[in-house]
Amino acid sequence: MPLLPLPRAAAGVAVATLALACGSSPSTSPVPAPARDAADDPSPTRIQAPPMGLDELRAPASWEATVQRDRLLSFPARAVGPAVKEVADADTVAARRVVALMAVGCARVEREQARLESWALEGTREERRAAILALGELRTRNPSVLLRLADGAPGDLPEHALLALLRSGSPEGREYVESLAGLGEHPQSAAARRLLAFDADPRAETDAARHLFELRWEAARRYGLVDGQAWSTQLLLQLAGNQRFLDAVVYRAASEVDRAGVRDHYLELLLDGEGTERIRGCVNALPAQLDEIYARRLWSPEDAEEWTALVDEIGVRGLEELTPNVLRAGRLVDHLRLLASGLLVRAGNPEGLPLLELDLQSRDPLERAGVAEALASTGLRQYQADLEGLRRDDPDGRVRMSALVGMARLGSSQAREELRELFYDSEHPDHAELIEALVRAHRDSTALALITELAPSAQGAARRRMATALLLADRFADRKLLRDALRSKPVKGPEVVQMIRALGRAPLVEDLELLAELFPVEDDLDANVELGLALVRNRSPGALRFLRFVLWQDPFHRSVLAGALMVEIGGPQTLHVELQRPPLGASDKDLRRVGFALGEWGSFLDVEELTGRRRSTDPAVQGALLGVLTSRTR
Repeated sequence: MPLLPLPRAAAGVAVATLALACGSSPSTSPVPAPARDAADDPSPTRIQAPPMGLDELRAPASWEATVQRDRLLSFPARAVGPAVKEVADADTVAARRVVALMAVGCARVEREQARLESWALEGTREERRAAILALGELRTRNPSVLLRLADGAPGDLPEHALLALLRSGSPEGREYVESLAGLGEHPQSAAARRLLAFDADPRAETDAARHLFELRWEAARRYGLVDGQAWSTQLLLQLAGNQRFLDAVVYRAASEVDRAGVRDHYLELLLDGEGTERIRGCVNALPAQLDEIYARRLWSPEDAEEWTALVDEIGVRGLEELTPNVLRAGRLVDHLRLLASGLLVRAGNPEGLPLLELDLQSRDPLERAGVAEALASTGLRQYQADLEGLRRDDPDGRVRMSALVGMARLGSSQAREELRELFYDSEHPDHAELIEALVRAHRDSTALALITELAPSAQGAARRRMATALLLADRFADRKLLRDALRSKPVKGPEVVQMIRALGRAPLVEDLELLAELFPVEDDLDANVELGLALVRNRSPGALRFLRFVLWQDPFHRSVLAGALMVEIGGPQTLHVELQRPPLGASDKDLRRVGFALGEWGSFLDVEELTGRRRSTDPAVQGALLGVLTSRTR
């Protein structure tokens, strides 16, 4: 596709941007719109931050702060329906069941008492402790099971049962604890006295009380309310103020939208925008044009960070064949020399080989491993000897395994047999590095065939990593394995990001439900970006929760591209709804910009619908007319 027509098409967007940014058209206040319910409105002006602050809520600095936090927790019965289901479901991951048990008790779902008693008597230690405390929160009228556990259960279960008896409000239970406190030689006498002190004044800390408050906190975060709001809503508000998150999701996702005008916005972003994420979007939206723009010296990355984003995204998207000029220049950027050379080689361009051959002697094992993988991607058997030398002599396990996988990729049957032998020896010191080397090479047909062959026999983390690689390569794999892993472990770290990305590719209903449930997570920007991308790409209504934030704030291009994503998910009606019910504090400039998005991504009929409800001087109408006229210049 030729480069030059693109700037001419983008000229209309440039003029519109200037007009909207300057607010040159006369304007009046918009026609009053019905107010949004606070529960439905994602605007920061609607959501109130909790009095303690999110960081203090997550990690109270003292026991007094923990007690204060607990006073902010509530459990409406209507909110804990999912917890009831998870308690009843035999396939629920144990870690989730523990929290669900507490939520059921805190919400006082009386019909679940028999089930709680069953878990208190027969579950794992953690399940029993949670169920015991949940019975206390339930305010059970029949404390017989708690009395039985207080009298003869192993470990710390009796202390939990004593606390539950006091929390239950049962006169019989209190009498039992008080009588026990007076029996100085009884094993639970001291615990009973501590718990009575706590019951009288929560500032008197005990181990069982701390466990109770921790479980109540986890249950409120997942199933209840914190200071009257869902915890996910409060996290979303915090995330919506993170410009890196908003840039990453919108610029990456919108670059995949096949609509006239999208590339015009990215061209302007490339030439006049700011931030590395807009570069990642430009790489995918107009790779060949970007390469030509760079070759003509019309644009160049400003610093090392922009260069890194540019070359890295080319590799992630597999666009190396379309960007040779950028990659040639990338070889001159010191920290990108290996990556850019390897991508040139992967594109079938031999220019990168001399530098790669020199890096075989690098002191950095990561560089040597990268060279081994890049040489394997050439398909040239002449590099078998170099890889065999690394496999035999290199002191680093990552390098040795990258070389072994590389030899197999270049057709060595002996390497394939050695690889299989090492795979089945889970005690081998290089076993984990072998799995990672295979996973990194999953785009290669030989490596993918080996992963497909070996994955059914893998165990634990190896099986999870190979399943992730298969899904990323659009092959069949055990999706439930990844769903269970995400439910049972903290959603954090590079492996988790890969699992989210894998489940987000052609997801099943269960996959998308889990991803929507997990979003947003705490303290992991990369995981939140991947979750956000998965929701947008799969047109989940949950994505609208944060796209609305982007729509109603500058910068211009990001806002309008967010509008395109909202139209992809829910049609132009989503923008009509936004204009009918704007957030508090929306300015005329904001209304023009959102109107422009409706005009650009909608149709004349959408503009006619808008003008039928509003005056011609309304800023939303002005923006919509400009947007639809701009779209007609293409």
